[in-house]
Amino acid sequence: MNIIQTTGYHRNRADVSSFFVVAFFASSQAPGQDKSPANDGQQKADFSGSWKLYEAKSELSQFAAYATKKIQVEQKVDAVTITRTARGFDDKDFSYKEILPFDGKRADTILFGANKKQATIKWADNGKGFTIAYTLHLDMNGQTFDVTGTDTWTLAADGLVLTITNSTTSRLGDSETKAIYNKN
Repeated sequence: MNIIQTTGYHRNRADVSSFFVVAFFASSQAPGQDKSPANDGQQKADFSGSWKLYEAKSELSQFAAYATKKIQVEQKVDAVTITRTARGFDDKDFSYKEILPFDGKRADTILFGANKKQATIKWADNGKGFTIAYTLHLDMNGQTFDVTGTDTWTLAADGLVLTITNSTTSRLGDSETKAIYNKN
């Protein structure tokens, strides 16, 4: 189990809401070739690098101001480390980091307090992208609820544009967004 702590939180209602919005919209990530045995010899896209949100091309709905603005990705043969930075409702930036193993095992990320994210990652059949399936277990002032979702990551042919398509379901309803990131 991977346990990762978030940074920049002040643990109040606005912060919990901020995390929910960020996770909701970006949980929300160069080309390279990986022919390692762990990847069955298939060439895999390499998402490593720093990515910045291209808001004008993204489809983020009314919560665009709270979407993940920056993503840092370190991809290795056995796992990918993703650090996401967004602006909270309190107008302060915060980040969280998760490590997702490519072997299909679930990664548990402690966000703060009782809030956590459970996720798995699976490569697309063609190796050109992957999907992160996740459940957020959230506690907002004693009221708990789950958000289930998927993030589908794809790279443009030149490796300089990342698209993350997010789909979520919760008691608040269903949502779909598309975030476009440019490589820094």
